[in-house]
Amino acid sequence: TCMERSLSDPMSPDHDDLPRGKDDSDILADIAREAQLILVSPYSPEGTTSENFLKTIHRKTLCLQSVRRFMEGLMEYMVTTRMHYFCALCGDDSKRHFDAIAAIISEQVEERVFSPIHKVVYQVLVPKADSKALRDRLELLQGRKQAYFGINSPSPSGYAAAIAAMTAIDGQSLPSFKRRQLVVACNTIYHVAAVEGLYPSAAMSADDFIPAFIFVVVQCRVEDVLMLKELLVAFPPVSDTGEAAYFVTCLEIAIEYVQSLVLLQELELDGDRPLGVEFSVVAVDEDLRVLVVAAVAPHSQADACGHIHIGDVLMTVNGLAVHDRTVADVHKVIRAAQGPVALAFVHIKDVKKVHSSVRNVAAVPTSHNRPISTKE
Repeated sequence: TCMERSLSDPMSPDHDDLPRGKDDSDILADIAREAQLILVSPYSPEGTTSENFLKTIHRKTLCLQSVRRFMEGLMEYMVTTRMHYFCALCGDDSKRHFDAIAAIISEQVEERVFSPIHKVVYQVLVPKADSKALRDRLELLQGRKQAYFGINSPSPSGYAAAIAAMTAIDGQSLPSFKRRQLVVACNTIYHVAAVEGLYPSAAMSADDFIPAFIFVVVQCRVEDVLMLKELLVAFPPVSDTGEAAYFVTCLEIAIEYVQSLVLLQELELDGDRPLGVEFSVVAVDEDLRVLVVAAVAPHSQADACGHIHIGDVLMTVNGLAVHDRTVADVHKVIRAAQGPVALAFVHIKDVKKVHSSVRNVAAVPTSHNRPISTKE
C-alpha cells in the first residue's frame, strides 16, 4: 500500500505529490500524523518495538526509569532516522522547523508509550499518603491572603487568570501537554503583573514571581500537585532547558515551601457534647510528652468536621497549652468550657518544630472551620 511504501522508503515519490503552499500549522499537522502512523505501524521498527515493549511492561513490575529510557531511545531513533523525511515535507523551511519537528516526535512517542500505561505510572509515581498530606496542607493555606506568602504587591484580581490556567493542567493528558500548560500558567502570572501594573518601575523579578507562583499553586484546583511535579520530573522532554525547565523547578520550590511549613489546625467544637476523640500520651523525647489523637469515633463531632486525624497532636484547648498534661486534665478543661471549645492540632512530626520556634507556625483561622452547633 501507499502507507507501507512510505514507511519503508521515506523518500518515496508518493510524498513528492504532497500539496505545496501549506502554512506552518498544516505542515506540522501532516508531520504529526505521519509520525503517529509510523509509531503504530506493524511494518516499522518503531511500531514493532513499541508494541513489544508495551506487552512486556504489563507483565512485570513497572520501572519508571526503564520506561523513560525506552521513550528517550525511541525519540532519538526517530530523530536520527526520520528527521530527513519529515524535513522534506517542509520543503525549503526544514531548518526552521527542526525544533518543532523534534517536539512533535517527542509528543507522539509519549502518546504511543505513555498513554497506554499512564494509570500504572500514576500508581507507582507517588504514595497516596504523600499526595494526601500535601493536599491537606494546601487546603489549610487556601484561606491565607497574598501577603502571607510574601507578595509585596498584591494582585487586585488575586491572580485569578493564572489560577485558572494552572487548574487547566488537569485537563491535559500527556506530560508534555501538562508541561506546556504549566508554562502558560506561569507566563500568565507575568502577564497579570504587567496588566495590573503591580511593578511599574521594572518587570516582575524572580523574587517577586516565586511568592506569586506559590500563591497560585495553593489556590489552584489541581487534583494532585505532588503527582504533577513527580510526573514532570520523571518524564522530561529530550531537551529540558529554557523556561519550561525553570518553571518545573519553581513548582518543586513551591511544594518544598508548603511542606516545610508547620501548620497549626485550629477548629471549634461544641464542648457540651461528646467530641468523639480519644487521646493517648506519647513521649516525643525525654523532655516532651504530648497528647496524640488515638481514635476518632464515627459520626462524631470530630469525624464530621473532617480535620482531626489519628496521629494529630493536641496543642491547645481554648488557648491553653496542654503539652505535658494528662488525658484527664484535658477532659477537665473541655468540660469546664461549657460551650464552644477551641482546639488546636499539629501533626506529631512537627511538634518539635512548634516548641523550638513558634514563629514558624502557620495558624489557620477558625473562621475557615465552621463551628459545629448542637443542632448538627
